[in-house]
Amino acid sequence: MKLALKLLIDIIVILFLLGLISCGQDSPFTKNVNTPASYSPIEITKDQILRWSDNNLESGLPLKIASEVADDLNHDEDDVAMEWNNVLPQRTFFALPFPTVTNREKTSLNSYFDDEMGIYKSKNWFSELGPGVLAITQFFGVRRTQGGHEYIEFQHADIIVNYRDYSFSSNMLDATTYDLPSVLLHEMGHFVGLRHEYTTTKSVMWPALRRNVSVRQLYPVDFQHLEDNYDGQEVLPMAVAISTPKTESVQGRFELRADGDCVHFISGQNVGTHHLQ
Repeated sequence: MKLALKLLIDIIVILFLLGLISCGQDSPFTKNVNTPASYSPIEITKDQILRWSDNNLESGLPLKIASEVADDLNHDEDDVAMEWNNVLPQRTFFALPFPTVTNREKTSLNSYFDDEMGIYKSKNWFSELGPGVLAITQFFGVRRTQGGHEYIEFQHADIIVNYRDYSFSSNMLDATTYDLPSVLLHEMGHFVGLRHEYTTTKSVMWPALRRNVSVRQLYPVDFQHLEDNYDGQEVLPMAVAISTPKTESVQGRFELRADGDCVHFISGQNVGTHHLQ
């Protein structure tokens, strides 16, 4: 009798937990994420999905842009973002128009883990990065498991452009500067979860950008990768998937390097370096 009662209680508890999981409560952009000091290194494959929860894409991610960067873009940042917004009509990746804010110049990358997701310029740059980096997209997220597949769900991200070592403009005829719309189109791709494109297939996600080169429109492979990231079968919708909650938070970044060497970091570990010929 006691055994039967215990089994009944166990079944009720399991059903209750499954009910909580199926609610698919959205994780806030910055709250309830561990402090950077608590982030632990993880092993991640090149095919592991990086993405935002669909709940965050109903009205778009609240990314903001520093007014100084917007000025250098001739305030065309919304046009850049629309390239990504137009890929999957059922989702809105960026809430537009972008609000302009005061630039946040910080001394360490971890300090960007704050109450605002932004596109910023850095005139001092960071000792942990060193020279040779045009821009980075840094993210904070949680490792999750759904439908037997692991993926990383973003909860906060920022784009930071290196104004200490390089000059940027929107003038495609200026051979002395890097094309800022092209840089930000690339970084926004990382912001929504795309990795660098390793092949010779034309893509805005190639890991290097030369001076006086502009890439201001997506290529077919960029459409395909974004569709795979959010509509592929590797990650099931939260509402129908049985998930194993994960407490492990991760921090990572993608580096776009002017020398053609691209570096991917997850929780302090170099998870991929390659050179674009």
